[in-house]
Amino acid sequence: YFKSYDSNVGNLSGTVNAINYAVKMGADIINYSGGGDEPSLEEAKAIMIAQSKGIVFVAAAGNESRNIDQKPFFPASYEFENIVAVASISSGKTLSTTSNYGQKRVSLAAPGNNIFSQWIGGGYNFNSGTSQATSVVSGSIALLLALNPARSSLEISKALIESSDKTDSLMYLARSNGSLNTLNAAKALLSLDL
Repeated sequence: YFKSYDSNVGNLSGTVNAINYAVKMGADIINYSGGGDEPSLEEAKAIMIAQSKGIVFVAAAGNESRNIDQKPFFPASYEFENIVAVASISSGKTLSTTSNYGQKRVSLAAPGNNIFSQWIGGGYNFNSGTSQATSVVSGSIALLLALNPARSSLEISKALIESSDKTDSLMYLARSNGSLNTLNAAKALLSLDL
């Protein structure tokens, strides 16, 4: 797990190094909270290498209240098979007011409002945004991977997206048209083993 906040040059270099380190250490999941408006060849290459190793890259969709199909937000907007781009929803399963969205680029939505989270510099606080939603999805993939060790993290992430709770409020705002439902994914994975 690592967290990044913007795409300035120094931070981007650190991000690429962190992705490469996760690949080297045999990670199953990379959780990425951050991004920016400009793509990076080095970042894209690192994510592609992660994909070649079967690593899921869970990326925050961003908090600019915009459609990232029309105005991309990277790395969530890269078109790689291993990217799970996550939007944020409120407790009422409606898109958070600040969350980015996109029927093509965003995979699904997850709880992201008032989540008890680790705070910069230590301690914990209640925070909101796609960073929090992304961590929830990464945790769900890790849980399902532990329960289904014969499955790859890519298979589990696909099951998680396909078994989302479809809701009218998220229609056309994410590829899944829905929000995270870990129990549905667990049941779907169980039925695949029968």
